[in-house]
Amino acid sequence: DVIPCGRIQSDPVSLFRSKGFDRFLKRVRESYDFIVLDAPPIHGFPDSRALCGKVDGVVLVIEAGKTRQQAALSAKKQLEEAGGKILGVVLNKRRFTFQVSYTSDSRGAPALRLRQPRSSS
Repeated sequence: DVIPCGRIQSDPVSLFRSKGFDRFLKRVRESYDFIVLDAPPIHGFPDSRALCGKVDGVVLVIEAGKTRQQAALSAKKQLEEAGGKILGVVLNKRRFTFQVSYTSDSRGAPALRLRQPRSSS
């Protein structure tokens, strides 16, 4: 199920800190095993900080080739200072090249083998 955010709020921080939002989270936690809330980047968006203490964990998304190490470390620090428990990191827009071949495992069952090609240098 997807629940859209609805109208854009002029002050999302107060919305996320409200008792109504707490009741909403309690209600959906009773109905679902996993709940994913998509939030804007931690830098410059206080609503992301407000959500950190309300959720069980945070996944930090970093864009390959664009997010600098200092910015990633700063985001990690801000998330943790806001009460966020970092569950992991997603590195998106990273390009990988793999050679794909089909083989069989030790029992003879079909298996897929991914191998990174050797560099030509």
